[in-house]
Amino acid sequence: MRPILIALLLTASTAHAEAWRQIAELDKNGGLLLLDTASIDRASDVRTASFKSVFKSDHAIGAGYQDVPPNAQSYRWESSLGHFNCARQTVAVAQSILHGADD
Repeated sequence: MRPILIALLLTASTAHAEAWRQIAELDKNGGLLLLDTASIDRASDVRTASFKSVFKSDHAIGAGYQDVPPNAQSYRWESSLGHFNCARQTVAVAQSILHGADD
């Protein structure tokens, strides 16, 4: 019984291990769009997935971003959680977080 419990604990702790895969190039400077394949949820018509946009140089923070730390003016990568309705071919982003070069 004990080996089964240990195996279940190990499985539970790695159930949502990040498995980032490059799916696109964002710009000619080496920016990449990555998808966390472990985050894809196909439980209903609306599917979810986590993405990262990673850049080699700082990008200015434009208008419209919420929850930006005080005095922050640039970011190096952005994480987002997308919701997709495949039948209607629509996309909605529920969350977008900017991360600085040191974060």
